[in-house]
Amino acid sequence: MRKLNILLVAAVFYSPNLFAMRNGTFVESKTQPSIGSLFPNCTATLISQNVAITAGHCIFLKGAQQSLTVTQSNGVDVELHPEKVEVLSRVLSREIALVRFKESVSNMQFSKLAESLPPETGEAVGYGYGATGFMPAPFALRKGEFSTTLVATEGGDVLIQVTSTSTDQMPCVGDSGGPLLSRTGELLGILSFGAGAPGDSTYPSKEESTDRCLATKAAYYVPVTPYLDLIRKFVDGQ
Repeated sequence: MRKLNILLVAAVFYSPNLFAMRNGTFVESKTQPSIGSLFPNCTATLISQNVAITAGHCIFLKGAQQSLTVTQSNGVDVELHPEKVEVLSRVLSREIALVRFKESVSNMQFSKLAESLPPETGEAVGYGYGATGFMPAPFALRKGEFSTTLVATEGGDVLIQVTSTSTDQMPCVGDSGGPLLSRTGELLGILSFGAGAPGDSTYPSKEESTDRCLATKAAYYVPVTPYLDLIRKFVDGQ
């Protein structure tokens, strides 16, 4: 497994750019009801009737007014308000966060957590909410198809690296916390950060990219599998 020096990676997903998936395919929200827009500028995924998973950097300090909006299969939006939040770590390579909401939703198929890490190389699909233009443009759900590679940090953490395929789809800043799904729909990981620099000759420029999304070379998802016990305890109310 390739080693990744996380200290040398440019974490470009911390900028004010809130655009969605570069060259991403628009998706009707009601077809992916478990994936929601986490106010103000992230994505989260319901894994039970009242628990969602996202990235640690998407969670504000205690007392912040955050909410999750999901669109049910009947097209009706539901806004959920946090009751309890647990950030497993603020370290980029482990930054999974869990949110329990006061409200519950039913009649919905929730994302199933992957029981094992994906293959060392493969393919997967990422989803994320982001702006469709310059603010105050509305947010929309998009998806992108990626090549995946397992990489290890110097600290021993495993990350899922995604790179673009021939469609040149890549996660953008608004997609932070969004899910990476296997071809069979299992939740593999949560989007943490991206690497690369605008202007790289092998990637579109800021002006050429869809919605002016930064031209990142790669993006990194925190896999959920190493944290299954902690996640299930939180879902069970422990």
